[in-house]
Amino acid sequence: MIEIFIDDQYKDSICINDESFNSLIKKICLQNGHQDFSINYILSNDLKLNDFKKKYFNENVFTDVIAFNLEELGQPIDGEIYISIDRVKENALKFHQNFKTELLRVIIHGTLHLLGHEDKNENEKLKMTDLENKYIKNNIDLIN
Repeated sequence: MIEIFIDDQYKDSICINDESFNSLIKKICLQNGHQDFSINYILSNDLKLNDFKKKYFNENVFTDVIAFNLEELGQPIDGEIYISIDRVKENALKFHQNFKTELLRVIIHGTLHLLGHEDKNENEKLKMTDLENKYIKNNIDLIN
């Protein structure tokens, strides 16, 4: 099951094609060895994600995405992915991307984290970026 929740402040400005979105997430999960999964995507703001960083990671920083893995060992993927639309907008400007591409990258990035991919060192970051680019290339029409 895949669900998308968009905070009220963004409901009028972000439109996600549910069918394409679900297809992409299913593809990513299947290609990473997961047939059963339940993922909630929550599109929110800097303040919400900053609160999570302080509470769960003891860090007072802004971030674009946080993935919470809720499943028990040996169970199907179950998680929540929180995305800061504020941070996505800033990063799009910073990295000279359009908003749509940056949002798609962050959605994919969070999903990959939930599936067990890490980006703690340079080699892992390169692998993660390669995977993100692969999925972005074929799915840019997902967000209007």
